[in-house]
This record gives sequence, structure tokens and C-alpha cells, in this order.
Amino acid sequence: MKKKKITLVLFTSFLLSVVGFSQDLVAKSSVAFKIKNLGFNVEGFFSEINIESNFSDDDISQWTLIGNVIVNSIRTNNEKRDVHLLKDDFFDVKTFPKIVLMATNFKKTSLNKYDVTFSLTIKETTKKITIPMLIINNKDALQLTCDFEINRRDFDVGGNSLVMSKTVKIAVSHTVKKQ
Repeated sequence: MKKKKITLVLFTSFLLSVVGFSQDLVAKSSVAFKIKNLGFNVEGFFSEINIESNFSDDDISQWTLIGNVIVNSIRTNNEKRDVHLLKDDFFDVKTFPKIVLMATNFKKTSLNKYDVTFSLTIKETTKKITIPMLIINNKDALQLTCDFEINRRDFDVGGNSLVMSKTVKIAVSHTVKKQ
């Protein structure tokens, strides 16, 4: 458990990308990932993220949440690998420059905790996934955090490599401070 928290803190600390939604809001968003390759963890993040949300209404059926990740902003601390990940057998950035995550349903499970159903589009594949998410919305800030896993093969990323895990662990953090 401690390792998971440390990993999330490390991801969040070096991935933060400041995004301004309006003059009176300051947002920080991060999307980090981890996958095993040849038995070693490869960690990385996307430096360009845009997360838009509308949680102003108490009626969760009116909530919206859309995330866009700019694929060519991928960083793994290895420039050659980063360039390779943009090619056809991985993300095919020339054809598919964005990863899109769009919420389709919110279900409250407990205080500030929700199961959020998303349409996740990577390359030409869209899949429905449900992600447990912490959503804290108060007068000072909106905070969203979640950790989830996907199967990279479901989205035709990385082919059928036997040395690379099919499971990708993803951590998302988004904070909007209201001024």
C-alpha cells in the first residue's frame, strides 16, 4: 500500500501540467502510467492533458467529465523509447494524436467516491470502462483522482509482445483551485 501511495505521489509530482480553464480557475492535471517490460517497470507520463468538467450542479446526472491526452507528449525518461512509442505499432500518433476519456455515467458509492463509466478511445478502438474515482468538490477546489488498469492489447498498442505486460496501470489526478 505504501509503495502505491509513493508511486502516485511521484507520478503526480513530476507530471503536473498547468492548464487554465478560465481567468478565475487554475488547474493541474496529470496522467501517469506503469507497465512491465522484460520484467522491469517502465514508468512514464503524458505532459499535455486537458481535463474539462462540470460539477457545479448537485444533480450528478448533469455532470460532465472529458479528458484529452496529447499522445506525442509521452515521456518515459528514454528519448528513443518515447519516439518508438509514437510509431504505428504503439500509438500511431500521426493517425491518432489524442487519447480521449469521456464520462457517460456517475454512480455515487460513498462520501466523495464514485464509480464513473467512461468511453475510452485509444487509436481506433473505443471501450467502456468503469473507474472508481475520488471526487471532492467544495468552494475552494475540485479534486479528481483515480487509479485503474487497462489491457493495452484491447487497444492494439504494442502488438502481441511476449516480453511486455498486457496490463497498464494508470494514475490520473486533476485539481482545479477556485480563486
